[in-house]
Amino acid sequence: MRLRLTLGPVFVQEGKLGVRRWQTYAGRAAFVAALLAALALVWRVDAGNPRLTPVQKLSRTGEQFFYALTGIQLILMLLVAPVATARALCLNRARGALADMLTTDLSDAEIVLGKLAARLMPVAGLLLAATPVVALAGMLGGIDPGALLGAFLVELAVAVLGGALALALSSWWSNVREVLAVIYVLWSAWLTPLLVFYAVIGRRAPWWLEQSHPFFLAAAPYFFPRAIGLSEPLWFLVAVVALSAGLLVVTTLTLRPAFRRYQGGAEAQGLSRRTRKAAWRWPAVSLDANPALWREWHHGRMSRRGRWVWALYLVPSWGFSLWLAGGIVLGHPTNELARLLNGIQFGLGILLLVTSAATGLAEGRARREMELLLASPLSSWSLVTARWLAAFRAAPLLLAGPMLVVGALATQLPVGRGLAIGLALLGLGVVQASLLVSVGVAVSVWVARPVRAIAVALVGYVVLNLGPPLAAIAILRPGVEPPPLALGSPFVSMVYLTGLLEYAVQPVGTALWVEILAWLVVQPALALVLLGAGWSTFDRCLGRMPDSEKGLRPASGRKWSWPAGPSRRIMISLENT
Repeated sequence: MRLRLTLGPVFVQEGKLGVRRWQTYAGRAAFVAALLAALALVWRVDAGNPRLTPVQKLSRTGEQFFYALTGIQLILMLLVAPVATARALCLNRARGALADMLTTDLSDAEIVLGKLAARLMPVAGLLLAATPVVALAGMLGGIDPGALLGAFLVELAVAVLGGALALALSSWWSNVREVLAVIYVLWSAWLTPLLVFYAVIGRRAPWWLEQSHPFFLAAAPYFFPRAIGLSEPLWFLVAVVALSAGLLVVTTLTLRPAFRRYQGGAEAQGLSRRTRKAAWRWPAVSLDANPALWREWHHGRMSRRGRWVWALYLVPSWGFSLWLAGGIVLGHPTNELARLLNGIQFGLGILLLVTSAATGLAEGRARREMELLLASPLSSWSLVTARWLAAFRAAPLLLAGPMLVVGALATQLPVGRGLAIGLALLGLGVVQASLLVSVGVAVSVWVARPVRAIAVALVGYVVLNLGPPLAAIAILRPGVEPPPLALGSPFVSMVYLTGLLEYAVQPVGTALWVEILAWLVVQPALALVLLGAGWSTFDRCLGRMPDSEKGLRPASGRKWSWPAGPSRRIMISLENT
């Protein structure tokens, strides 16, 4: 008799579906190509150092590639692993597939474990896809096999924790935006304290804070070879797997109660009557002037749980910004804390922004909410721009904290210089946020599945943050601070321009102002191009008849409006649906 070791029919079925998707293999190929490009970039930087011998250059290249490989894989595990499992239960619940599974002989543990294992298989494939590149780089020297194994254990632990946490939240909540927002805020609360400790205290942190940080633990064998070995990553893996097992137990025990609560309607999608009147009134949107924007403005409003999620991010960030701004005004040294805090706040904020932008149309298509909207006389351009404006409205909230710190730093400089740098920083923040929102909206038009749409949008987020500085290093002469073209990255621009205000003695040259002006022109143009591409392909991607074939024309005298009566009836029927 043959023994079959499987996690159940759910794992077998979803595993078969996963290996048949060409996107899985395309993602692995793109990841390997990115690693090879990173290896070439590291070789270019180290090969130009005249102070190193040829053997030292090879060893140095291997060591720097280890840092690049570890950083890229950890970033992918932190971002992609929650996305892979965030829709595992809530999408099946919305489509009714979870109700069918709960009526079968399948146990709750088989459903939960099968879905987690099937969704984490492509993520583990990304880790294993780096093996040939690592073997190629190992011929250069400088890569410690023990450190490489320890980094792999840390990355695997992060992937398991992200998947278990996303699966647990998706069993309780039905909105993938809120699930991912909670996870990314928790990641920020986990990774930030060690950086703040180094910036404020300036010495080594307690051992428990260092050894619970995945980036530190992965690179520690090179920094502290005698203090950190393979045992610390093993203990980290054991602790994280134990925590993930606890989350899975809670998910298994609450799977059926959460489903009954969802079926009973206790999980309200809207707000209470009192909060509904006060929610998102700024600025006022008229139904007759722009029905599509009115619908997105009210349909996309945050629930009570969503507001708590955003408060979990905004209240601590604004509080730290206010505390730091007060210290700057009183003359206390910042110790590079201002640039670090602004970079983390803005980087996490635009991550939440692009995630929200990528899930708008994709969730509507998955839940079949777009069919009645596509049958309405609303134009495709109004639908796309309404989705963009509804996603972009959170950008002022994200920029409030960093601009508070920037304003406090600007008071310590001459009025002209501080105002110019502050306005440049505000302009770059606005155009970079608009570009990422355009990326999310365009991806949600082109990609039907919400998980893939979020994954592609996150790739765009990473490319926008890492692409300009890496391209500058690859094209131009290394060793320039900052490399030209690097200010196109949101994180680099926020950190560097805040540093110009933090250290007033550093001069601001004409080349820097030219680069800022160039990005202020190029990035809005890219945002418009992406938005136009999403609009031009909207009808074809969603299966709608083009506006030119319908003979629809806007009402006379109004730029965006349609006749008031049909618009009002259509939008009220959409809201009731």
